[in-house]
Amino acid sequence: PGILDARDWLVAAFEALPGVTVETPAFMVGSTVAYNVIATLPGSSRPDDWYIVGGHYDATSEAPMSAAPGAEDNASGCAGVVELARVLTAYPPEGTVLFICYAGEEQGLLGSEDHVADLVASGDAGKVQAMLDLDMIAYTGDSDLDCLLESESFAQFLIDLLADAAGQYTTLRIETSLWAWGSDHVPYLDHGIPALLAIENDWSEYPYYHTTNDLPYHLSVTMGEEILKMNVAAMAVL
Repeated sequence: PGILDARDWLVAAFEALPGVTVETPAFMVGSTVAYNVIATLPGSSRPDDWYIVGGHYDATSEAPMSAAPGAEDNASGCAGVVELARVLTAYPPEGTVLFICYAGEEQGLLGSEDHVADLVASGDAGKVQAMLDLDMIAYTGDSDLDCLLESESFAQFLIDLLADAAGQYTTLRIETSLWAWGSDHVPYLDHGIPALLAIENDWSEYPYYHTTNDLPYHLSVTMGEEILKMNVAAMAVL
């Protein structure tokens, strides 16, 4: 039930930034109305080249109707989307950036599927040059800050770009995969749009995954910060 409060918090956070317009397109999750939150920053010189930074704001647990705090999965990623919006509105980019927080991810990537369907229906899918997905970015099980970059072979350039940014600007150790699954980059890849997931490589070891104990004090600000440095450097190049 708290997801509408999360939606409204995200809307207010984006609306506090200069130069963005915010919309909340609706879609259905079963018999429930759900909402994506989309903040658009128009490009200064290439407004028809679109870049997406996204992450899902819905959460689940063993008792989701009473508590699904979702600090790591995926408030961490949404905090990252909002932070990249804060940085990029201060240094307006040449291309248009869509900052998107999706609902319905835990029910099967429904929010990102809805957005891709809207892009296709409006004829705008060809404008999207790249999509960067932030999902579970602030946990590490040890002192090794390892991050997984996941995409498909046709978008290898995004893996190379982010790995290079990580090497220049962060202390991250990068792992890569060309087997894309399970997060909001997949619907874009399925429609031929270059997309990439950045996720902590220790995500499968997170002991509070999909539980009511997925709380902020289990997370590493440093891990999240390093992943965001990599993403904002890559966005600057794009």
